[in-house]
Amino acid sequence: MPSIVKQTYLALKKIATSRIFKIKKEMFGLFKKKSPVEKLQEKHKKILEQAFQLSKSDRSASDKLYAEAAEIEKEISRHS
Repeated sequence: MPSIVKQTYLALKKIATSRIFKIKKEMFGLFKKKSPVEKLQEKHKKILEQAFQLSKSDRSASDKLYAEAAEIEKEISRHS
């Protein structure tokens, strides 16, 4: 095979296999239980998103959410 064709073939093969592994990982991830740290990280992320949205309209409520996120950060560091 010419080198360009071979490089293209190898690149497409790599992309295809990475997508297959990603799909398999997602399929098996459906039944995986989340650890307490993962749950806290998800909660932390949601609170930060809410705080950011509130920062545009209600600064004091946003500050309260940021404080709550900071407490969750401390709890995550205790578990880690």
